[in-house]
Amino acid sequence: MMLKSVEAEIGADGRVRLREPLPLSCRHRAVVTVLERLDSAEDSAQTAADETCDWRRFAGVMRDSPHFNADPVAIQKAIRDEWD
Repeated sequence: MMLKSVEAEIGADGRVRLREPLPLSCRHRAVVTVLERLDSAEDSAQTAADETCDWRRFAGVMRDSPHFNADPVAIQKAIRDEWD
């Protein structure tokens, strides 16, 4: 049998609720990996806004670095040519 990953939510009571039906013909074992906690929609919107701000702050930071002042196409070509 092939391994399959499915999305689920785990309630505060520890019950696992699959987000979509998973048809199985018999009992199977499973491994559960707990990810970040689910936030309210308001918290999620704020988190997305914060991530956007972080991205904008980072964009262009490397532009003035002496290591990244060459032509990007030439850099990529040189990297590819190293394989020859």
